[in-house]
Amino acid sequence: MTTDPGRRRLTRGLIAAAAALACAMTGAVGYSIVSSSGQPPAAAAPVADAHAQHHQLEASTTAISRAELQKRYGIRLNLVAVTASGGLVDLRFTVTDAKKAKHIFTKASVMPAVVAEDSGTVLVAHHAGHHAKVTPLTGASYFVLIGNAGGVVQRGVPVSVLFNTVRVEHVTAES
Repeated sequence: MTTDPGRRRLTRGLIAAAAALACAMTGAVGYSIVSSSGQPPAAAAPVADAHAQHHQLEASTTAISRAELQKRYGIRLNLVAVTASGGLVDLRFTVTDAKKAKHIFTKASVMPAVVAEDSGTVLVAHHAGHHAKVTPLTGASYFVLIGNAGGVVQRGVPVSVLFNTVRVEHVTAES
């Protein structure tokens, strides 16, 4: 039985595309996990310590609005949403001015984080052994999947988004 060469190429292309998609999805989920302590909230410190950590963040960061983030740092915050049955926080942003954004992404280890404002729990996108980093390019859109340890971020919950030392407060999580 003879197979059409065009059909064979199409089949191989579809298999390669499916494999690439599976690798990308696995990497994205593995890329961003857990909380700032590396432990799920169940094993985290008591609430008083979480609030102390939140107050330390407030003292060490500058609070600005979404509009101010775009104006001063060239970053438009597009979305903070709960996804994957509540297991991940999907953070999306667009760099509108790479020159300005470089003031936030000063080194490879700088990654955005999300703080649940009611509990003070900080969710951080860890490198998890990957060499992921944000290199600001004007017009580029970025997404970061962050593990939602303990489901602390839920639809309608106010969160803060941390970009290095800049904190965008009172962003309502979507779904």
